[in-house]
Amino acid sequence: GWTQEGQWQQQVEQAERAAAPLFERFSAMSIAELRSDADAMRVARNLYANNCATCHGSDARGAVGFPNLADDNWQWGGTEDAVYTSIAQGRLGAMPPWGEMIGQRGVEEVVAYV
Repeated sequence: GWTQEGQWQQQVEQAERAAAPLFERFSAMSIAELRSDADAMRVARNLYANNCATCHGSDARGAVGFPNLADDNWQWGGTEDAVYTSIAQGRLGAMPPWGEMIGQRGVEEVVAYV
């Protein structure tokens, strides 16, 4: 009864159980509170490095065809809500939706980090 998909699902569930206590602590925090929490920023930095840096660069300065996140020129808007929407739902072009992959709390932490 073993399948790759089944093994993957077990590993995802195991990782989610391991991370749950950490994410639970962040669940009641606003984006502004997350931004000032060192533990949340450590997690957000890891989420960014694993999911965003490939396109936006480890320094968030982008590359050809991928926006610079370190300047004030925001294609879809630089408000917390606009950045949240970009990360959670994706945007036309090459920005995939990350909401289902990293969850609401993960999106909020990456928004705070960005």
